[in-house]
Amino acid sequence: LSHLVAAFEQPIGETEVVIASIWQTVLGLDRVGRKDNFFRLGGHSLLIMQAANLIKQQFDVDVSLEVLYQKPILADIAKAIEIHADQAALSAVIDSDEFELEEGTI
Repeated sequence: LSHLVAAFEQPIGETEVVIASIWQTVLGLDRVGRKDNFFRLGGHSLLIMQAANLIKQQFDVDVSLEVLYQKPILADIAKAIEIHADQAALSAVIDSDEFELEEGTI
């Protein structure tokens, strides 16, 4: 049976560490690894909603319950949040006045 249990891997990077902390709080666990599955750790629909609310508070990102069900692995959720944050940052730069050309410039 020991070969069926994934070895514990520490969360890597700020996003994973914050999500691990959220999961620890919601699930009442001492530690959560980057390859852990929310539902295999005892999570269920009510707890995933709590986790989603805490993720929104921490990252200012609405993560749909559908995404959380499709990506129950901590590292996968962290990557999805980082991609969303990168896209939001890019949109903010594109929407800013920084790229407006002055009349007559090429």
